[in-house]
Amino acid sequence: MKSLAILALATSFQAQTLTPLQDSDVYAYLDRPTSSIATLGVNASGTGAPHSQRSLIQFDLSSLPLGPEQLGSAKLRLFVIKPDPTYGNLGTGDVEIFRQGGTWAVATLRWSQLQPAESHGLFAITDDSADQWIEIDVTTLVREWLDGTYPNYGFLLQAAVEDPASLNVTFASMEVPGYRPQLVLTEAEVQPTLFIDRQDHQTVLRWPASTSWTLEQSPSLAPGSWSPVEASPTILDGEAVLELDPPSSKSFFRLNSDPSAD
Repeated sequence: MKSLAILALATSFQAQTLTPLQDSDVYAYLDRPTSSIATLGVNASGTGAPHSQRSLIQFDLSSLPLGPEQLGSAKLRLFVIKPDPTYGNLGTGDVEIFRQGGTWAVATLRWSQLQPAESHGLFAITDDSADQWIEIDVTTLVREWLDGTYPNYGFLLQAAVEDPASLNVTFASMEVPGYRPQLVLTEAEVQPTLFIDRQDHQTVLRWPASTSWTLEQSPSLAPGSWSPVEASPTILDGEAVLELDPPSSKSFFRLNSDPSAD
């Protein structure tokens, strides 16, 4: 008796880029945001952080048609600009990303409202960072916001180490067109379903119509044994439908989103 098997491989995914709902920095010494609304400062000033700066960035995820299980990755992108020399040159060091633990608003933001919860990693500022984009993976935190584990109050950026006071970096804020902070979201890879039926002594294969999926066939599942099915399907109501003569021996079919990989 002839037998068939169904396999499905990952499809391509899409990306969406968000810009901030609000962002601001806070200068510890004056206990308020800095006078420049175009920049987000993060620096260390030593024990007690008397002159340090920290920044908050919040993105609106509430209207996204995206559940936590659909999120493939989330990356925070920041553009490094050269600090105003009046307040020091670019200083190397590590910036640490925290989940902000409480509500805030730019107009009333004060140092005491900065509430670093759990850390979500570090990224390095080097001498070569100026005028460059920096990208940080924040998938775990964004997924926790999407599934309701934590309320979304945004990212808090601060120096990983206050002493020695070496870090001094400025990022472009949401007021700088073309260089606003970005949250780049990709959808999780989705596995399409391949259906196989027998109708009128024919093998009928159906799958979601997309040029990015290639129907392949193998007699054994062995690496290197897969080959594209040459026959062209008919597109009906968003499905690709292909009728084949029944194979003379065991055959396996799969949908492959990357035919170059076995």
